[in-house]
Amino acid sequence: MDGCQRPPKGRPSQPSWARPAFQQVSWWRRRRVAERLDATPAERGGGDHTDETALRLSVVAALRRLTARQRAVVVLRYYEDLTEAQVAEVLGCSVGTVKRHGHDAVRRLRELVPELLERTPERSER
Repeated sequence: MDGCQRPPKGRPSQPSWARPAFQQVSWWRRRRVAERLDATPAERGGGDHTDETALRLSVVAALRRLTARQRAVVVLRYYEDLTEAQVAEVLGCSVGTVKRHGHDAVRRLRELVPELLERTPERSER
């Protein structure tokens, strides 16, 4: 049966394995409690995030100033949390090349965004 055609008469429109799931969703929707709005909005905590936003923007700008290879190593290594061997496999280079680009990138980021060093938490002793 083509996906655009209607099922023949007498056959359900969804597969038999999906019926219990659809019934469960339907039951859940009926039990949902309606949202009630107050006259005054609830207080949002957190305070001023200006410093964090400025730091985040400066890090993004600094990442853009890295070479493409350095940026790829930093993103894969620290954002995607891959090992050096996995990064080397993804980029199609040696582990030594990944280490070199990672070292150069971190050094360059420290030059471009010195406030990162001030905000870095103390290392835990292992």
